[in-house]
Amino acid sequence: MVQHDFDVTAFGNPKGYMDNGIEPDKPTIYHSDKLLISKFRKYNSLKLGTIATGDIFVADTKLKHSIKKEFGADAIDMESASIAQTAERNHIPVIVLRTISDGVNETTNAYKKINKVLQKTLQLQLLIYLKKISRTKFYCAKPRLVYLQQHHSKTKI
Repeated sequence: MVQHDFDVTAFGNPKGYMDNGIEPDKPTIYHSDKLLISKFRKYNSLKLGTIATGDIFVADTKLKHSIKKEFGADAIDMESASIAQTAERNHIPVIVLRTISDGVNETTNAYKKINKVLQKTLQLQLLIYLKKISRTKFYCAKPRLVYLQQHHSKTKI
């Protein structure tokens, strides 16, 4: 995952470079935890890819293509890299699972039509997988928010 809109090019770094990047001449990449990926792969096929994250909903086809080309992005969203960055800084293993609702050449209409169905489906699948791979109890309060309870403590992720 990469922050496609983080721009410190004025300091000689490439677009997408964050202060904790290993290579100052490349965008900072955040990765899902390999152990979590292997556990999820037991129950479902996953397509691994690069998600470019930014603070705008990218509806413009030209901008989608530009981000895909610049960052090698397979998908664009507004959350994934931020979640992965926060998890990495706090030494928390993370996996980001996404359901893609619109392609590079599609308009936002495709997204609007199937978004609610996709959210509910992904939410239910995620809870099933989490229960299979962990002894932790998982609770889902709202779409996109999963609450865990382990050893009498609650953490929001």
